[in-house]
Amino acid sequence: MIKIYSKAICVIGALLAVSMSYAQYCTPAVSASATSFLNNLKLSTTSDATGDLLNRPSSNVGYENITDTDIVLISNTAYTFNFGVGDPTLAAYKRIHVWIDMNGDGDFEDDGELTFSWSAANQSADLKFSNKNIGPVIVEGETRMRVAMVASDAAIDAISPCDGFSGGEVEDYKISLYLTPPPTYCQPTVPASTTSYINNLKVSTTSEATGDLLNRSSINTGYEYITDSGLSLMSNTAYTFNLGVADAALTSNKRVHVWIDMNGDGDFMDAGELMFSWTGANVSSDLKFSNKNIGPVVVAGPTRMRVAMVASDAAIDPISPCDDFSGGEVEDYKITLQVPDTSTCDATSMTASTTSFINYMKITEVTDGDMLNHTSGNVGYENITDSNVPLTAEQSYRFNFGIGNPGGAANKRVHIWIDKNQDGDFIDAGEEIFNWTGANTTADLQFSGKSIGAFSVLGSTTMRVAMRSSDSTIPSLSPCEAFTDGEVEDYAIVVQAAIPPFESLTAEVEHDLFVGDQVAYSTNGTPHTYRIPSLVTTTSGTLLAITDARYENASDVPGDIDLQLRRSTDNGTTWGSAITINTVHGGDACTVVDKETGRIFIFYAYSEYQGIFGSNGDPDSPNTLRSQYVYSDDDGLTWSAPVDLTAALYKSGDKSYWASAGTGIQLRNGTLVIPIGVVRAGNEIYGALIYSTDHGATWNRSATNSFNRFDENTIVELNDGRIMINSRNHYGTGRRLVTYTSDLGTTWEPYSFDAALIDPICQGNIIRYTSTLDGYEKDRILFSNPASTSGRKNGALRISYDEGQTWAHTKLYQPGFSAYSSTTILQDGKIGLLYESDNYTKIKFKRFSLEDLTDNTDSFKALSVNDLKTSNKRAMLYPNPVKNRLHLGITMPSEVKIYNMVGKLVYKEEVSLERKTLDVSFLNNGLYFINIKNDSGIHNFKIIKN
Repeated sequence: MIKIYSKAICVIGALLAVSMSYAQYCTPAVSASATSFLNNLKLSTTSDATGDLLNRPSSNVGYENITDTDIVLISNTAYTFNFGVGDPTLAAYKRIHVWIDMNGDGDFEDDGELTFSWSAANQSADLKFSNKNIGPVIVEGETRMRVAMVASDAAIDAISPCDGFSGGEVEDYKISLYLTPPPTYCQPTVPASTTSYINNLKVSTTSEATGDLLNRSSINTGYEYITDSGLSLMSNTAYTFNLGVADAALTSNKRVHVWIDMNGDGDFMDAGELMFSWTGANVSSDLKFSNKNIGPVVVAGPTRMRVAMVASDAAIDPISPCDDFSGGEVEDYKITLQVPDTSTCDATSMTASTTSFINYMKITEVTDGDMLNHTSGNVGYENITDSNVPLTAEQSYRFNFGIGNPGGAANKRVHIWIDKNQDGDFIDAGEEIFNWTGANTTADLQFSGKSIGAFSVLGSTTMRVAMRSSDSTIPSLSPCEAFTDGEVEDYAIVVQAAIPPFESLTAEVEHDLFVGDQVAYSTNGTPHTYRIPSLVTTTSGTLLAITDARYENASDVPGDIDLQLRRSTDNGTTWGSAITINTVHGGDACTVVDKETGRIFIFYAYSEYQGIFGSNGDPDSPNTLRSQYVYSDDDGLTWSAPVDLTAALYKSGDKSYWASAGTGIQLRNGTLVIPIGVVRAGNEIYGALIYSTDHGATWNRSATNSFNRFDENTIVELNDGRIMINSRNHYGTGRRLVTYTSDLGTTWEPYSFDAALIDPICQGNIIRYTSTLDGYEKDRILFSNPASTSGRKNGALRISYDEGQTWAHTKLYQPGFSAYSSTTILQDGKIGLLYESDNYTKIKFKRFSLEDLTDNTDSFKALSVNDLKTSNKRAMLYPNPVKNRLHLGITMPSEVKIYNMVGKLVYKEEVSLERKTLDVSFLNNGLYFINIKNDSGIHNFKIIKN
């Protein structure tokens, strides 16, 4: 089968599969020799010169072109050549040359195409040359080998492939070159039939069955391999097949199968390789099958067609290509599969556009134009052969068409094709990457998130882009179409293998916490869909899993939605029944826990009439999306009435704002922060923060950033005090957007894209795991999202040890479909993850260990008294460990707070200089954090209670 590995681009920009039918070789002027000549050529795989590849006698004719051979040579393989010499004593000297056209371009002049040459005084009747390596194959498929022998009584100079001479001979041989050994087909055991058999096969281009492509008689041999049929079939073309049946009346039933190896892999088992099958009661001597379309060719070039007929008086079951049977016949035919010759494409004849044209082409993966940024002029057709754009199979990119003279026409149409199987055309399934048309006069047409899909052959190939402009409606374009009102450009690209999937995490615990039934308003009360997970650990160590219960369908607000939660008090091993937090029209939870007060806040969007884009922005209008929250002071068992912040935090120009799904954070100074999305004019999405510095008594809103393709975002506090904002976005890079603020969103640092965090434009979740500022031995941040650019799939959990700059380990928590997610750290240091799966029909919980995420290179270590760090020598605690009474070495009045291991405030007191001892006998045994605040600052300690 023909596969192109050269980077050379033909004039139409496609990598053309070349065969002998295209190449025009020179014919040297060599007449019958008056001296020595070639009378035999052997070609062998071993030095024993068995002639196992070729053993062909010839006569003294001067030049001969031998096209009926079936020689297969393998790249970088050595062979033995034996030249039989007729009348060897008539000349004292001989010269031998062997050339092979390694790239199928119709000559023998390229580097490496002279396989070997030799000259010496010799009168032997057999010239043997062992261990001759043919070198690397450039193009697989049919080509030509030229052998020349010159004979003379004088020393003989080297000759060129096209030289004419007298005295000697030149022979050309049709051969096939392969990079690796060609496929080996199974050969069914079918003896000569005692009943009916195939005695003729016709293949015709019309239903008249003229046999214009093949008309071959055969005999009763059982199995036969026909290598000289010369049959060529065209991709996606219908043909008529006629089987001549001998002794047809000897059996009442027949079964016919025809297979073609469409991808040249040595079998007939792939999808689409059974062309047709038929069975029936029939005693006709001619079985005719009209209008049989062979379907799309996967790899063009030589391959094999298998025809089988089984004959019996009983009903006949289907057979497989390799089945043995008696009664009938199997015939294999060496054939050639073709695709339309793109040399007929007249794109190269296109002239400068009379309207709009392409003046630049960009392809972006992470940063603008990082894969391709090519500027062009109005030339009609351009072939860019030096671009070698590196693209990755199944990856998504942003494509930008720069339009010159954009106002020259009201409508535009664009197409992008890639020759995925390197057969020289763009017509096979999946080779059109995308097309678009619409009324547009902008100078930049941008298409984000376009996956180039899977590839059957990797390596160098061609991408064709076309843009047409008109004031009228523009129909779809074909890859070879020429026009005067636009431009076509071909680009050399190099396609790399798809990014391999990540290893999977092993869940210690797994639960389907919420399962919808996909029934609108189910009579049993089960929601149609559960969506939008939010998972937090309370100050008592309880897990709260929160989600939308959507009753009518899967749609967002203003749908019929309840907020529900389930609680776990044993680190996710078991869960309580669902609790309804809020009813009707509220969803998209973003939850934060105040570790000082224990209060839990759930922010959500509420609307009875409009979603985020339909909202009109008037805080007093029922058509405006509301921003609300509820809170719980009893570990999530009961919840407050809704508190509406819409009017209080509204900014001029807002259409809507809502808390980003997932979780908020509490900063080290106690500030509660909620990330939000903001829809403004043009339905563009920006970002901002909502925050409280007084434990939720009042709330403030930051400045809105200027990033107009922002969206749901997730935040984490870094050790340097900044907040990192990580966002899904609509910039078309397939990567997460990252920005920072050091002043609660008053100012925003310029955004960038994290090249490692691929994303299909979906919510993600980032959280702090541990910090060295808290006494842990490592800084750790976790991030979860669907790690894909081509759809919501491959839910992945990552860990960073450098504050989110790089990601040391990544593993899948959910292969296949996976969407929104929320992560929390459990009381025992394990990782809890709540996420959408099974095409939004389930919300799953899984528990993982740090050890499994990091392949046992890291493990969680709880803080101990050895991690004690004091920020001020004037604040001392003793004894430590303590049993009943703790003495404070303070020098001024102080506020003392004691927190348990998960950050819940368990004791608070104002301590004077007159009383520096605390009674801690009531505390359970374990590790506690002491916070002492006075005029000298804030001092943090850890104690162990025995």
